[in-house]
Amino acid sequence: MLILLAALALQPATPSAASGITVSEQAPDPQADQAVRAATRDFLDAKDQGRFEAAYAMPSGAQQTRRPRAAWDEAVRDFNSRAGQSRGRQISGVSWLHDPARPYPYGVVEYNGDYVDLVFMCGVVIWERQPDGSWRVFREVLNAASRADAPNATPEQIAAGRRQYHCRD
Repeated sequence: MLILLAALALQPATPSAASGITVSEQAPDPQADQAVRAATRDFLDAKDQGRFEAAYAMPSGAQQTRRPRAAWDEAVRDFNSRAGQSRGRQISGVSWLHDPARPYPYGVVEYNGDYVDLVFMCGVVIWERQPDGSWRVFREVLNAASRADAPNATPEQIAAGRRQYHCRD
């Protein structure tokens, strides 16, 4: 049985038709796709490398209010200590959430991570475009299973865990 190591937020639900929110793989402009990919790499690298000040500067003000800096640092340190050294990450896809109440869509970046002490890890970083054109983290989702909790996980169990948390290959 795989045991969830960390979930920093709930997996985003698929928007309902009634909400008017739609999902698209088409970037609103070519620069937006590259911007959210680069921002995601910078954000995750800063967290992995313990550059908490740089990483904490990326979430929106509302996110920072919900999780003050000391609590955020502690959660990242805890994850890093449980996950072990990062062996890399791959962005598995970028999609766009179009909310008619907002002037610009959210960028949704899905990725898979490879860490020494994890059986699997996948995550999502949702980016919100700011009025000045920059991007800030609106929401982050992280799902993982540790080797300590699942030392004999079979490929089938790992695949089932990844499906359960909607990891995208």
